[in-house]
Amino acid sequence: MIQSHFRIHGEDYYERAKSVRNLVENTMLLIGKTPQAAPDPVKELAAARDILTARKPKQAPAQALVNSQLNLFG
Repeated sequence: MIQSHFRIHGEDYYERAKSVRNLVENTMLLIGKTPQAAPDPVKELAAARDILTARKPKQAPAQALVNSQLNLFG
């Protein structure tokens, strides 16, 4: 029953939805608010990879020796 209704009236619903979308977009342009572009997922993933794979700075030799000695007692 619902499927047959949408077979008959689906195109009307689609056209109405398109016109509403266009009205909203035109209104937003008139008031000066343009829709923001979605963030680029490739750039976000690359930034996350850079953070996750960043190398730790090397410790000074004296500090490394102190840390290794402290690890023996801990």
